[in-house]
Amino acid sequence: MENVKKTELSSYHFQDPSTTHKTRKNLSTLKKTLIELKEKNPNKPILYFDESRFGTKTKTGLGWFKKGSRTPIKVKLGFKNFYLYSSVHPVGGKHFKLLMPNVDTSCMNVYLKELSQEIKEDFILIMDGAGTNLGI
Repeated sequence: MENVKKTELSSYHFQDPSTTHKTRKNLSTLKKTLIELKEKNPNKPILYFDESRFGTKTKTGLGWFKKGSRTPIKVKLGFKNFYLYSSVHPVGGKHFKLLMPNVDTSCMNVYLKELSQEIKEDFILIMDGAGTNLGI
């Protein structure tokens, strides 16, 4: 994990979406920061990271039935999921993904270790500032 280094870009998550001026200002600052980062590191690829949850979740609801009858519907009860961690370098086409059981610091550290072994060169990893990303 020696080629993974955390760099603070500031906090760009928007807590009040109704404040359009503040949002535009933050986006403008983010854009400037990314341009400066690329200019200072022209030979390092910039990868963008995010995680997504996939799985099942029991939900009961309404359905359409013929009046006066109820059609039996198979329902899978329970809650089971997994997370897809992925990074992409949109310009160079490099990408890396792992399926993980949770979103936590230990899974993130495993992902970063595997990512650094896969990419094998110094790179910049941009994260969205979610609480789970701040513990690394």
